[in-house]
Amino acid sequence: MKELQGIVKEILESTNSIGNSCLYLSAFLVAMINDHTTLSAKFITGSLKLNELVVYNHSPVKLLLEGQESLLNNWDGHSWIEISGFIIDLSIFRTIFSSKTDLKIQEAFKIIQRDYDGYIIEKKINLIEKGLVYTIKEELTNENANVLIQNAGNIGLIKNNI
Repeated sequence: MKELQGIVKEILESTNSIGNSCLYLSAFLVAMINDHTTLSAKFITGSLKLNELVVYNHSPVKLLLEGQESLLNNWDGHSWIEISGFIIDLSIFRTIFSSKTDLKIQEAFKIIQRDYDGYIIEKKINLIEKGLVYTIKEELTNENANVLIQNAGNIGLIKNNI
């Protein structure tokens, strides 16, 4: 767990706080975990609800990735990493508390935010008990992650080399 937290902190410290960057942050995370640990991380997209409040719907993203263009404003969905029953979500609070997110959703997340340090690393079952339900729709590939990593600089996400 400490190794994962170290990777997470390195990514967050090396990137600018931009809302709606879940695909890019998840791409960095899956690449670093799979390249630097013995863990097998899955790059997931899907929908997210908090106590039946729809936070993110899902629309397919693989076809958009083939276009290799910025997805920051062109995609409606959410992405995260799953490892052995754990969810790692680096972007959730950056996006929820950005100016683009509905105040009703922001208010609902204030309770959840208190339990985490700017990101979520938690057993999926514990999140469900808190009312936070991540629903898998697609699993992206390492090639999909590479496209996003190569384009992350174009949206101003990268501060330093990671």
